[in-house]
Amino acid sequence: MTDFDRLYAQSTDPWHIEHRWYERRKRAAILAAMPFEITEVIVELGCGTGIFSQLLAQRCRQLLACDICAAAIGLAEIRLAEVDNITLSRQEVPRQWPVEDPQSVDCVVICELGYYLQPADMAPLVHRIGVCLKPAGVVIACHWKGAFLEQTMSSEAFHDGLSNGLALQTLVHHEEQDFLLNVWSRDGRSVAAQEGFA
Repeated sequence: MTDFDRLYAQSTDPWHIEHRWYERRKRAAILAAMPFEITEVIVELGCGTGIFSQLLAQRCRQLLACDICAAAIGLAEIRLAEVDNITLSRQEVPRQWPVEDPQSVDCVVICELGYYLQPADMAPLVHRIGVCLKPAGVVIACHWKGAFLEQTMSSEAFHDGLSNGLALQTLVHHEEQDFLLNVWSRDGRSVAAQEGFA
């Protein structure tokens, strides 16, 4: 049993992410920052109970969502039972990975996960993302900036590690007092440029 399983044994929403305005606003900001309306395959790392997964599933044809916590995955399976384009799995990222085929993923989303990883996990994570991402793929990361006891690295350090390791072009950099949001892509063109009017 992980520490997360123990948290979920006490509450089905330990961080109050379903109804808190901060969390709902943050999810809206991530969705607005996506450089595509609909894409083929999204991988969501650290999906928790599937609250954000419900929204991500509307932006792709296939969502592969994973979490280390068995209790969270169980709750996500209940929440998402009627959503037919989601595959849920329990994975210990980056040692395990929810996708096998190289260059098969259009977008990787990593929210509120990076600061739990060990610094030694950065290189394997970057490698995994780099292998699975399509040539025009997108990586999105969003993390709380405040310090807390369980974190193993800062959000800034995690985002810097992704940016430097993947060597992608920055499409969006949004920073607030509370959270950091980055969108990187192998296709560095803006949304307007991709649609041919800039």
